[in-house]
Amino acid sequence: MSHRPVEFTISAWMTIIMMMIMIMAGCAGLEKPYPAKQYFAIDAGDPATVETRNEGIVVRVLRLRITEPFARQSFVYRKSASEYETDYYHVFTADPAMLLTGETIQWLDATELFDAVIDTASSIDHQYLLESQATTLCGDFTTGQTPRAMIEAKFFLIDDRGAESVIKFQREYNETEELPQTDAQALAEGWGKCYGRILATLTDDLSKLEFEP
Repeated sequence: MSHRPVEFTISAWMTIIMMMIMIMAGCAGLEKPYPAKQYFAIDAGDPATVETRNEGIVVRVLRLRITEPFARQSFVYRKSASEYETDYYHVFTADPAMLLTGETIQWLDATELFDAVIDTASSIDHQYLLESQATTLCGDFTTGQTPRAMIEAKFFLIDDRGAESVIKFQREYNETEELPQTDAQALAEGWGKCYGRILATLTDDLSKLEFEP
């Protein structure tokens, strides 16, 4: 027995075409665009000049080191005492170690506490080194607590005049700032306020020391 080929009418073809268009549109709808990355800096603000001025003293600020898991460009969030997560879409404008180092140099130089505050690229002779390490740099979003920005940092002032370097001063600073809202902009501003207070306290501590050229 022979079979006649199936003949499609115009209306049948139109139905098939419409179904294909609907399927393609549905698949396209599943491909949602990824959000664009947002970039943020840390702004510690501007310090007030201090009454104490150490004539002839130059301090070289070494690059700040950041411990893991915070040594990355992506924002880091603390979810519990032992749980952290990174945010791919909210990041620093540069390596956060570079940002904090730059803020430290600008702040101390603006206080006029020393004749000069320089970075490691400068060829100017120095008497003292400032070494630092951030042990915490995150947004604390632990369940049941008010969201806050957190920075913990250690500073070491090193007398580098002799054959052997000697630690003249050291201290650890811990600062937090409660966030008015849980977004990246508020967190970046919170970090700026935290680091501004750390640098203000550091400046006050350094102003109480006696320096010799």
